[in-house]
Amino acid sequence: MAAYHSITARRRQSSRGFTLIELLVVIAIIGLLASVIIASLGSARAKGRDARRLADLRSMANQIELQRTGVTSYAFVGCTGADVRASTCTTPGLQAYKDPSGVTTACTSASTASCDYSVSQAGGLN
Repeated sequence: MAAYHSITARRRQSSRGFTLIELLVVIAIIGLLASVIIASLGSARAKGRDARRLADLRSMANQIELQRTGVTSYAFVGCTGADVRASTCTTPGLQAYKDPSGVTTACTSASTASCDYSVSQAGGLN
């Protein structure tokens, strides 16, 4: 009878944990789910950045129109020249507007990569 009890005691002790295979399968599944989530967050982040850009551009247009106040030309102070960064303009207060991608080069009509908001006069005049 003692031999029977020692065999059942060994079986109980060996069945208490998970096997290495079970742990590796669970870790692989968690890794797969994490990679899918990270991939989907990248597109959500891009959509959020684009929405922020549109909101900034609308706000900048409103700020410029408020500055206009019935005159035929806009008065920009602090940003002179063609295609300068909008955040250097002190009037109308555009200092707070920086592209959310974090780049520091000003946009031009030939820009293909991410670029910071820029100010350019119609016809390319300074």
